[in-house]
Amino acid sequence: MSGRNLSSELPEQSLYNQNKDRFILTTKRTHPRYERLQFQSSRQAWSFLSDLANNQYSELEQSLKGHLILKSIHYRDPLHLIREALVNGDLRVYVAHRNQTQNLKKIEALYDRIKQKLQQIIASEKAEAAVADQQYQAMTASEKKPLMPVALVKDLKKVAFPF
Repeated sequence: MSGRNLSSELPEQSLYNQNKDRFILTTKRTHPRYERLQFQSSRQAWSFLSDLANNQYSELEQSLKGHLILKSIHYRDPLHLIREALVNGDLRVYVAHRNQTQNLKKIEALYDRIKQKLQQIIASEKAEAAVADQQYQAMTASEKKPLMPVALVKDLKKVAFPF
């Protein structure tokens, strides 16, 4: 909760970042359609402000000119005041739209890596099966007979008595 009382409402302002995500900046406590983006530290607020696209920070500073947010005896730089207003909750940012292009690229890359790993696992299992088959084929008939019933009994015990 903020320590300052802001008597003047700020009209909603749309902001865009480098990824073409759209945000709504306002002093309203809630927004009926959008989720609030909360800043836990000045660093997070600074990161948000520095990621704004096309000189939007200057436009933001101009739109806030004369607003109570930019009036303080502690700071002279508007950047610090805006950043602190974001952290304190005097200014609120709501996420209006996230550009999914970056997420889709990440998902596609992850899918490709998973597919490649699964192919490696399958190839490894096939190689192990081929080696085991060669070893089995190399055995004599008398060596093969005891292996089958023993393995079958072990498997049946596992199924019948899982605990």
